[in-house]
Amino acid sequence: MLGALSVLSFAPFNYHSISLISLSGLFYIWYKLNHARWGFLSGLFFGLGLFCFGISWIYISLNLYGGMPAWLAHLSTFLFCLFLAFFIGIVGWLSSHRKSNFFLIPFIWTLFEWIRGWFLTGFPWLTMGYSQVPSSPLVGFLPVIGIYGVTFIVTLLALILSLVLRDKNKHSQLLKLSAIGFVLLSGQLLKNIEWTDRIGEPVTVSLIQGNIAQDIKWQKETISQTLNTYQALIQKTKGEIILLPETALPLLLEYIPTTFKESILRHASKQQSHILMGVIERQDTKYFNVVLNLKNDSTQVYRKSHLVPFGEFIPLKFIFQYIYTHYLNMPMRQRPPSAYGYWESKNCI
Repeated sequence: MLGALSVLSFAPFNYHSISLISLSGLFYIWYKLNHARWGFLSGLFFGLGLFCFGISWIYISLNLYGGMPAWLAHLSTFLFCLFLAFFIGIVGWLSSHRKSNFFLIPFIWTLFEWIRGWFLTGFPWLTMGYSQVPSSPLVGFLPVIGIYGVTFIVTLLALILSLVLRDKNKHSQLLKLSAIGFVLLSGQLLKNIEWTDRIGEPVTVSLIQGNIAQDIKWQKETISQTLNTYQALIQKTKGEIILLPETALPLLLEYIPTTFKESILRHASKQQSHILMGVIERQDTKYFNVVLNLKNDSTQVYRKSHLVPFGEFIPLKFIFQYIYTHYLNMPMRQRPPSAYGYWESKNCI
Protein backbone atom coordinates (compact mmCIF):
# COMPACT_ATOMS: atom_id res chain seq x y z
CA MET A 1 0.00 0.00 0.00
CA LEU A 2 2.83 2.42 0.82
CA GLY A 3 4.50 1.69 -2.52
CA ALA A 4 1.28 2.21 -4.46
CA LEU A 5 0.59 5.49 -2.62
CA SER A 6 4.02 6.77 -3.66
CA VAL A 7 2.82 6.95 -7.27
CA LEU A 8 0.64 9.92 -6.31
CA SER A 9 3.83 11.98 -5.82
CA PHE A 10 4.66 11.73 -9.52
CA ALA A 11 3.05 13.41 -12.53
CA PRO A 12 0.23 13.92 -13.27
CA PHE A 13 -0.83 13.92 -9.58
CA ASN A 14 2.18 15.78 -8.10
CA TYR A 15 1.31 15.36 -4.39
CA HIS A 16 5.00 15.67 -3.53
CA SER A 17 4.75 15.11 0.22
CA ILE A 18 3.25 11.63 -0.19
CA SER A 19 6.62 10.14 -1.18
CA LEU A 20 8.13 11.45 2.07
CA ILE A 21 5.28 9.93 4.08
CA SER A 22 5.31 6.55 2.31
CA LEU A 23 9.11 6.24 2.48
CA SER A 24 9.17 7.17 6.16
CA GLY A 25 6.56 4.44 6.76
CA LEU A 26 8.73 1.91 4.94
CA PHE A 27 11.86 2.94 6.86
CA TYR A 28 9.93 2.72 10.14
CA ILE A 29 8.98 -0.85 9.22
CA TRP A 30 12.59 -1.67 8.43
CA TYR A 31 13.71 -0.32 11.78
CA LYS A 32 11.06 -2.32 13.62
CA LEU A 33 11.78 -5.54 11.75
CA ASN A 34 15.56 -5.38 12.20
CA HIS A 35 15.88 -8.60 10.17
CA ALA A 36 17.56 -8.87 6.78
CA ARG A 37 15.09 -11.36 5.26
CA TRP A 38 12.00 -9.42 6.31
CA GLY A 39 13.67 -6.19 5.26
CA PHE A 40 14.15 -7.66 1.79
CA LEU A 41 10.55 -8.90 1.54
CA SER A 42 9.01 -5.65 2.77
CA GLY A 43 11.17 -3.69 0.33
CA LEU A 44 10.18 -6.07 -2.46
CA PHE A 45 6.47 -5.59 -1.75
CA PHE A 46 6.92 -1.81 -1.53
CA GLY A 47 8.56 -1.97 -4.97
CA LEU A 48 5.76 -4.12 -6.36
CA GLY A 49 3.20 -1.57 -5.23
CA LEU A 50 5.25 1.29 -6.67
CA PHE A 51 5.95 -0.25 -10.07
CA CYS A 52 2.75 -2.27 -10.66
CA PHE A 53 0.75 0.93 -10.21
CA GLY A 54 3.34 3.28 -11.68
CA ILE A 55 4.33 1.52 -14.93
CA SER A 56 1.15 -0.43 -15.67
CA TRP A 57 1.21 1.27 -19.10
CA ILE A 58 3.74 -1.38 -20.16
CA TYR A 59 0.84 -3.85 -20.35
CA ILE A 60 -0.91 -1.55 -22.85
CA SER A 61 2.26 -1.34 -24.95
CA LEU A 62 2.68 -5.10 -25.02
CA ASN A 63 -0.96 -6.06 -25.50
CA LEU A 64 -2.65 -3.27 -27.44
CA TYR A 65 0.27 -2.18 -29.64
CA GLY A 66 2.59 -5.17 -29.43
CA GLY A 67 -0.12 -7.78 -30.08
CA MET A 68 0.98 -9.95 -27.16
CA PRO A 69 -1.77 -12.18 -25.66
CA ALA A 70 -3.37 -10.61 -22.58
CA TRP A 71 -2.22 -13.36 -20.20
CA LEU A 72 1.38 -13.11 -21.39
CA ALA A 73 1.34 -9.29 -21.35
CA HIS A 74 0.08 -9.37 -17.75
CA LEU A 75 2.74 -11.90 -16.77
CA SER A 76 5.52 -10.02 -18.56
CA THR A 77 4.55 -6.72 -16.96
CA PHE A 78 4.40 -8.31 -13.51
CA LEU A 79 7.79 -10.00 -13.92
CA PHE A 80 9.33 -6.73 -15.08
CA CYS A 81 7.87 -4.93 -12.05
CA LEU A 82 9.19 -7.74 -9.85
CA PHE A 83 12.65 -7.29 -11.35
CA LEU A 84 12.58 -3.54 -10.61
CA ALA A 85 11.19 -4.14 -7.11
CA PHE A 86 14.14 -6.43 -6.46
CA PHE A 87 16.40 -3.34 -6.24
CA ILE A 88 14.33 -1.91 -3.38
CA GLY A 89 14.31 -5.36 -1.77
CA ILE A 90 18.11 -5.34 -1.77
CA VAL A 91 18.08 -1.90 -0.13
CA GLY A 92 15.79 -3.33 2.57
CA TRP A 93 18.05 -6.34 3.07
CA LEU A 94 21.18 -4.21 3.43
CA SER A 95 19.45 -1.66 5.67
CA SER A 96 18.06 -4.32 8.01
CA HIS A 97 21.16 -6.52 8.05
CA ARG A 98 22.72 -4.48 10.85
CA LYS A 99 21.28 -1.84 13.13
CA SER A 100 23.99 0.60 12.14
CA ASN A 101 23.09 0.18 8.44
CA PHE A 102 19.72 1.80 9.08
CA PHE A 103 21.30 5.25 9.04
CA LEU A 104 22.94 4.49 5.66
CA ILE A 105 19.56 4.11 3.91
CA PRO A 106 19.82 7.41 1.93
CA PHE A 107 23.22 6.37 0.54
CA ILE A 108 22.15 2.78 -0.23
CA TRP A 109 18.81 3.80 -1.78
CA THR A 110 20.44 6.44 -4.00
CA LEU A 111 23.16 4.03 -5.11
CA PHE A 112 20.67 1.36 -6.17
CA GLU A 113 18.47 3.87 -7.97
CA TRP A 114 21.54 4.94 -9.92
CA ILE A 115 22.34 1.29 -10.71
CA ARG A 116 18.75 0.70 -11.82
CA GLY A 117 19.08 3.69 -14.13
CA TRP A 118 22.04 2.14 -15.98
CA PHE A 119 21.86 -1.66 -15.58
CA LEU A 120 20.91 -3.28 -18.93
CA THR A 121 20.95 0.32 -20.30
CA GLY A 122 18.64 1.27 -17.44
CA PHE A 123 15.01 1.93 -16.54
CA PRO A 124 15.03 5.09 -14.39
CA TRP A 125 11.24 5.51 -14.29
CA LEU A 126 9.87 6.45 -10.84
CA THR A 127 13.22 7.57 -9.49
CA MET A 128 12.26 9.18 -6.17
CA GLY A 129 13.93 12.47 -7.04
CA TYR A 130 11.36 12.97 -9.80
CA SER A 131 8.55 12.83 -7.23
CA GLN A 132 9.55 16.39 -6.26
CA VAL A 133 9.35 17.79 -9.79
CA PRO A 134 8.17 20.39 -10.71
CA SER A 135 7.01 22.42 -7.71
CA SER A 136 8.24 20.89 -4.45
CA PRO A 137 10.70 22.99 -2.40
CA LEU A 138 13.23 20.19 -2.81
CA VAL A 139 13.36 20.72 -6.57
CA GLY A 140 15.44 23.80 -5.76
CA PHE A 141 18.38 21.45 -5.17
CA LEU A 142 18.07 19.93 -8.66
CA PRO A 143 20.39 22.38 -10.52
CA VAL A 144 23.01 21.92 -7.79
CA ILE A 145 23.13 18.16 -7.15
CA GLY A 146 21.07 16.56 -9.92
CA ILE A 147 18.14 14.17 -9.76
CA TYR A 148 19.96 11.50 -7.72
CA GLY A 149 21.00 14.19 -5.27
CA VAL A 150 17.32 15.04 -4.84
CA THR A 151 16.64 11.32 -4.30
CA PHE A 152 19.24 11.38 -1.53
CA ILE A 153 17.57 14.36 0.17
CA VAL A 154 14.09 12.82 -0.14
CA THR A 155 15.23 9.57 1.47
CA LEU A 156 17.23 11.46 4.11
CA LEU A 157 14.18 13.51 5.13
CA ALA A 158 12.04 10.36 5.12
CA LEU A 159 14.60 8.69 7.38
CA ILE A 160 14.48 11.64 9.81
CA LEU A 161 10.67 11.54 9.73
CA SER A 162 10.70 7.82 10.54
CA LEU A 163 12.93 8.61 13.54
CA VAL A 164 10.37 11.18 14.67
CA LEU A 165 7.69 8.45 14.59
CA ARG A 166 9.58 6.27 17.04
CA ASP A 167 11.06 9.04 19.19
CA LYS A 168 9.21 9.63 22.48
CA ASN A 169 11.21 12.69 23.47
CA LYS A 170 9.34 15.88 22.52
CA HIS A 171 12.52 17.99 22.41
CA SER A 172 14.23 15.46 20.14
CA GLN A 173 11.19 15.32 17.87
CA LEU A 174 11.18 19.10 17.60
CA LEU A 175 14.85 19.16 16.62
CA LYS A 176 14.30 16.57 13.88
CA LEU A 177 11.26 18.38 12.52
CA SER A 178 13.24 21.63 12.57
CA ALA A 179 15.97 19.97 10.51
CA ILE A 180 13.35 18.87 7.95
CA GLY A 181 11.94 22.41 7.87
CA PHE A 182 15.42 23.89 7.37
CA VAL A 183 16.09 21.66 4.35
CA LEU A 184 12.69 22.49 2.82
CA LEU A 185 13.27 26.22 3.35
CA SER A 186 16.75 25.98 1.83
CA GLY A 187 15.32 24.27 -1.25
CA GLN A 188 12.64 26.94 -1.58
CA LEU A 189 15.28 29.68 -1.45
CA LEU A 190 17.39 27.90 -4.07
CA LYS A 191 14.40 27.91 -6.42
CA ASN A 192 14.65 31.71 -6.57
CA ILE A 193 18.18 31.64 -8.00
CA GLU A 194 18.70 32.00 -11.77
CA TRP A 195 21.28 29.31 -12.54
CA THR A 196 21.81 30.17 -16.21
CA ASP A 197 22.81 33.29 -18.11
CA ARG A 198 21.35 34.20 -21.48
CA ILE A 199 24.00 34.47 -24.19
CA GLY A 200 23.26 35.86 -27.65
CA GLU A 201 19.90 36.13 -29.35
CA PRO A 202 17.11 33.61 -28.64
CA VAL A 203 16.81 30.63 -30.97
CA THR A 204 13.36 29.91 -32.38
CA VAL A 205 12.32 26.27 -32.23
CA SER A 206 9.34 24.67 -33.98
CA LEU A 207 8.07 21.43 -32.43
CA ILE A 208 6.06 19.24 -34.80
CA GLN A 209 3.71 16.43 -33.76
CA GLY A 210 2.06 14.57 -36.61
CA ASN A 211 -0.41 12.84 -34.29
CA ILE A 212 -0.08 9.51 -36.12
CA ALA A 213 -1.86 6.81 -34.10
CA GLN A 214 0.59 4.24 -32.72
CA ASP A 215 -1.51 1.27 -33.84
CA ILE A 216 -1.31 2.30 -37.52
CA LYS A 217 2.05 4.07 -37.53
CA TRP A 218 4.06 1.09 -38.78
CA GLN A 219 1.57 -0.16 -41.38
CA LYS A 220 2.75 0.11 -44.98
CA GLU A 221 -0.60 1.57 -46.05
CA THR A 222 -0.10 4.68 -43.88
CA ILE A 223 3.51 5.51 -44.78
CA SER A 224 2.52 7.82 -47.61
CA GLN A 225 0.03 9.61 -45.35
CA THR A 226 2.67 10.01 -42.63
CA LEU A 227 5.23 11.48 -45.02
CA ASN A 228 2.65 13.86 -46.50
CA THR A 229 1.61 14.97 -43.01
CA TYR A 230 5.13 15.78 -41.88
CA GLN A 231 6.05 17.45 -45.15
CA ALA A 232 3.02 19.74 -44.89
CA LEU A 233 3.75 20.59 -41.25
CA ILE A 234 7.44 21.30 -41.97
CA GLN A 235 6.50 23.67 -44.79
CA LYS A 236 4.44 25.77 -42.36
CA THR A 237 7.21 26.23 -39.78
CA LYS A 238 9.69 29.10 -39.49
CA GLY A 239 11.90 27.99 -36.59
CA GLU A 240 15.67 27.92 -36.77
CA ILE A 241 15.41 24.42 -35.34
CA ILE A 242 12.53 22.23 -36.55
CA LEU A 243 12.11 19.17 -34.36
CA LEU A 244 10.12 16.04 -35.24
CA PRO A 245 9.31 13.23 -32.75
CA GLU A 246 11.30 10.07 -32.08
CA THR A 247 10.92 7.61 -35.01
CA ALA A 248 8.58 10.12 -36.66
CA LEU A 249 9.23 8.50 -40.05
CA PRO A 250 8.39 4.75 -40.01
CA LEU A 251 11.08 4.03 -42.59
CA LEU A 252 14.67 2.96 -42.69
CA LEU A 253 16.95 5.94 -43.27
CA GLU A 254 18.08 4.50 -46.61
CA TYR A 255 14.47 4.29 -47.86
CA ILE A 256 13.33 7.86 -47.19
CA PRO A 257 11.99 8.99 -50.60
CA THR A 258 14.19 11.39 -52.51
CA THR A 259 11.23 13.69 -53.19
CA PHE A 260 10.61 14.03 -49.44
CA LYS A 261 14.25 14.82 -48.70
CA GLU A 262 14.49 17.36 -51.51
CA SER A 263 11.31 19.08 -50.33
CA ILE A 264 12.42 19.58 -46.74
CA LEU A 265 15.96 20.51 -47.79
CA ARG A 266 14.55 23.32 -49.90
CA HIS A 267 12.54 24.53 -46.92
CA ALA A 268 15.57 24.29 -44.60
CA SER A 269 17.69 26.27 -47.05
CA LYS A 270 15.01 28.94 -47.47
CA GLN A 271 14.44 29.37 -43.72
CA GLN A 272 18.12 28.88 -42.76
CA SER A 273 16.98 26.18 -40.34
CA HIS A 274 18.00 22.73 -39.14
CA ILE A 275 15.44 19.93 -39.37
CA LEU A 276 15.92 17.16 -36.78
CA MET A 277 13.82 14.05 -37.34
CA GLY A 278 13.57 10.64 -35.74
CA VAL A 279 14.10 7.64 -37.99
CA ILE A 280 15.52 4.09 -37.99
CA GLU A 281 19.03 3.49 -39.31
CA ARG A 282 20.35 0.10 -40.39
CA GLN A 283 23.97 -1.00 -40.44
CA ASP A 284 24.47 -4.58 -41.58
CA THR A 285 22.09 -6.60 -39.37
CA LYS A 286 21.79 -3.97 -36.63
CA TYR A 287 19.14 -1.29 -36.28
CA PHE A 288 19.53 2.06 -34.53
CA ASN A 289 17.04 4.60 -33.22
CA VAL A 290 18.51 7.87 -34.50
CA VAL A 291 18.01 11.62 -34.74
CA LEU A 292 18.84 12.82 -38.24
CA ASN A 293 19.91 16.35 -39.20
CA LEU A 294 19.51 16.33 -42.95
CA LYS A 295 21.64 18.81 -44.90
CA ASN A 296 22.61 19.41 -48.52
CA ASP A 297 26.34 19.11 -47.93
CA SER A 298 26.41 16.67 -45.02
CA THR A 299 24.09 14.62 -42.82
CA GLN A 300 24.49 14.36 -39.06
CA VAL A 301 23.22 11.28 -37.20
CA TYR A 302 22.93 10.68 -33.46
CA ARG A 303 22.22 7.11 -32.31
CA LYS A 304 20.23 6.70 -29.13
CA SER A 305 22.33 4.91 -26.50
CA HIS A 306 20.01 4.71 -23.45
CA LEU A 307 17.63 2.05 -24.79
CA VAL A 308 14.31 0.87 -23.37
CA PRO A 309 14.50 -2.81 -22.33
CA PHE A 310 12.28 -5.10 -24.45
CA GLY A 311 11.11 -2.19 -26.59
CA GLU A 312 14.43 -1.26 -28.21
CA PHE A 313 16.68 -4.14 -27.23
CA ILE A 314 16.36 -7.59 -25.66
CA PRO A 315 18.07 -8.00 -22.28
CA LEU A 316 19.01 -11.59 -21.42
CA LYS A 317 18.39 -12.51 -25.05
CA PHE A 318 19.01 -16.23 -24.53
CA ILE A 319 15.95 -16.28 -22.22
CA PHE A 320 13.50 -13.93 -23.95
CA GLN A 321 14.35 -14.37 -27.65
CA TYR A 322 11.56 -16.92 -28.29
CA ILE A 323 8.85 -14.78 -26.66
CA TYR A 324 10.10 -11.64 -28.40
CA THR A 325 10.12 -13.36 -31.79
CA HIS A 326 6.84 -15.29 -31.60
CA TYR A 327 4.55 -13.25 -29.32
CA LEU A 328 5.53 -9.59 -29.68
CA ASN A 329 4.88 -7.60 -32.82
CA MET A 330 7.66 -5.03 -32.63
CA PRO A 331 8.61 -2.83 -35.63
CA MET A 332 11.97 -3.66 -37.24
CA ARG A 333 12.10 -6.92 -35.31
CA GLN A 334 12.63 -9.16 -38.35
CA ARG A 335 12.50 -6.70 -41.25
CA PRO A 336 13.84 -8.16 -44.53
CA PRO A 337 16.25 -5.90 -46.41
CA SER A 338 13.81 -5.10 -49.23
CA ALA A 339 10.67 -4.64 -47.14
CA TYR A 340 10.45 -0.92 -47.86
CA GLY A 341 12.02 -1.00 -51.32
CA TYR A 342 8.60 -0.43 -52.85
CA TRP A 343 8.26 2.91 -51.11
CA GLU A 344 11.60 4.10 -52.42
CA SER A 345 10.48 3.83 -56.02
CA LYS A 346 6.91 5.07 -55.51
CA ASN A 347 6.31 8.83 -55.49
CA CYS A 348 4.80 9.14 -52.02
CA ILE A 349 4.83 12.90 -51.87
